[in-house]
Amino acid sequence: MTVRGNAWAAGIAAAVLGCVATLAWRREAARARRRVGDRYRPAGRRAGPVPARALMLTAAGIVFLAAAGCSSGPTTASRFGSPSAATSVTLRGPSGQGIQSVAFSPDGNTIATIANSDSSGKIYLWDASRRTLTATLTDPAGQAFLSVAFSPDGKTIATGDGGLGPGHFGNTYLWDASRHTLTATLTEPASQGAWAVVFSPDGKTIATSGDDGKIHLWNASRHALIATLAAPLADPSGVAANSVAFSPDGKTIAAGDNNGETYLWDASRHTLTATLADPLGLIITSVAFSPDGKTIATGDGTGVVAGGTGKGNTYLWDASRHTRIATLASPPGVNVQWVAFSPDGTVIATGDNNGQNWEGTGKGSTYLWDASRHTMIATLADPSGQGIESVAFSPDGSTIATADANGSAYLWRPGSSG
Repeated sequence: MTVRGNAWAAGIAAAVLGCVATLAWRREAARARRRVGDRYRPAGRRAGPVPARALMLTAAGIVFLAAAGCSSGPTTASRFGSPSAATSVTLRGPSGQGIQSVAFSPDGNTIATIANSDSSGKIYLWDASRRTLTATLTDPAGQAFLSVAFSPDGKTIATGDGGLGPGHFGNTYLWDASRHTLTATLTEPASQGAWAVVFSPDGKTIATSGDDGKIHLWNASRHALIATLAAPLADPSGVAANSVAFSPDGKTIAAGDNNGETYLWDASRHTLTATLADPLGLIITSVAFSPDGKTIATGDGTGVVAGGTGKGNTYLWDASRHTRIATLASPPGVNVQWVAFSPDGTVIATGDNNGQNWEGTGKGSTYLWDASRHTMIATLADPSGQGIESVAFSPDGSTIATADANGSAYLWRPGSSG
């Protein structure tokens, strides 16, 4: 079968999955009609189907998935993942490689996805409106990319890589977002992987986390190391710091590690201010602040446990009192891979790989939660039946991007309200 034939086959299979899943989403969405915020509320149309679109960006091409005859009803929560259009375009590039991360540019015009091959990591930059590949960034050291982030002004792209051989330290590369040229290299002092990279809200500082459990702070313009947040994250046995995030006001840095701890640091004084202990002592996979800075979300997981399944939840914490305020209990056998807040703070998206392993080969889904009521409002089942590696909201909140271990990124959006 040709590449184009494979793409069509994948589209047809995903369409069938979308049709079946829509029936379940309708029931879940009915509970959230009044609580999901303006962008995620019912459009108010009482008659006729209101379709949604799921667009798959793959390393081999772009496929609009179609589900003929599947109408999702008037609720926006149920509209996510009910595909409506059918066409395909093939793009050249490696196929079958998992996407490690996905990110939107601040203006929403560009989507960055990571796709790693056996030879080197790739960052694909896509035109978000035309759905076309505009540029490819290749890891200069021939390593796997682990993380990607845009600067707040959208002029710089930061990418972190990981060591695939002895003697290689993880690097963070800075790229000119318009010219697609490398402008600087930030070399991790000891870590073999820059697992996470994030800009401070003012764009002046870059934070990177590594497999040595340390957080490095860099001057974004001078490319110089400012500080290292080492204790108690630093661990001789190599307790990786998997995720790092700045609070919206830039005053706090949160970092989660393999020991099940989330540490909060004063971003200017570089002092530890609090520790949030995972209730079950599981690995912290993802950390995120709500847009108003009042809530911290942490996702956890176990990897593979007895029976070949994982176990993970998402916990919400009061950012000032450092107390746990809610638990978003994932379905059984789930590892939470990623946590993200919608721009208006009304929805929390959590991505999982169904607990099979950290490479995401289990059947994953993205769950949408009402951020105030702490209830699940929708499930976006990965059309390829793969584990979810990353989740991101577009800056205007109109689109959710999910990346899976099959090398595809899906864009989910509600249908037009007419």
